Amino acid sequence: MSESVPKFEASVDYVTLTLPATAREISALRFRRHAEDALDDAGPMAERRGAQVLGYRGQKLGSVFYGARPGGWLFRSSGSGGNSDYCRDWPTDVRCTRIDLQVTVWREPWQGDAARKMAASAVAARDAGLMHRATRVCFYDGCGDGDSCYIGSRSSEQMLRLYDKGKQSDETRYNGSWRWEIEFKGERADQAREALCEAPDAVQTIVGTVEDWLLSRGVGYGPGIGGAGGIRVVVPRGQDDDSARLDWLARSVAPMLGRLIDRVGKDRVYSALSLDG
Repeated sequence: MSESVPKFEASVDYVTLTLPATAREISALRFRRHAEDALDDAGPMAERRGAQVLGYRGQKLGSVFYGARPGGWLFRSSGSGGNSDYCRDWPTDVRCTRIDLQVTVWREPWQGDAARKMAASAVAARDAGLMHRATRVCFYDGCGDGDSCYIGSRSSEQMLRLYDKGKQSDETRYNGSWRWEIEFKGERADQAREALCEAPDAVQTIVGTVEDWLLSRGVGYGPGIGGAGGIRVVVPRGQDDDSARLDWLARSVAPMLGRLIDRVGKDRVYSALSLDG
């Protein structure tokens, strides 16, 4: 391995932030200013293009998007942008709805069979009662193009995936590397972003979070590079069923309804749902 290639890297790989239309004017101004700054950092204004994400209309440049709809504003950034944008001086009433933490290690662990072995370890841990019995574990055979393993589901508030970054990336600098990613959503995403912004060493905290997430569930085949104490994210126990359902509707259903309203109009959507306008 070349000395110019680091042993590992850890960063925020993806972040989505929202601000409701009911926010204070000073919060809205700060949110818009930082979103515009992120777009400026992504490249020349002439390269921006109009885009729509989850019903929000705005501008996109590279991996950075900023847009608005009647219900408020949305900002999304990924890759190197996500790592620099998640902890800007956003207003205190901003909400993080998703944040992904990644650890990439430059080595060929376990004879290139890491994803398969992690999947087997996760199934064994689930069968032993170390994870919830409904936890989804999936292994995908890349047929030579890079295997991957998923623990959890995309619809849940937390999911971990491991994949052969070297084979699944077009960038040669990732040759021989594997990537672990944790995806947090909802309340867990808010907690994770806040904890990272306060951490004295975000890199070590991200590494520790990935390691702890796996160890606490009895799953082997983590990055194996140490790290500081990880972030522990939990849903408040006091949240009642109706609140949980409303959170789910806002996160999973509202974006689709917003797109439908944009295309066919509010009256048709309300009529289909048997609701009065």
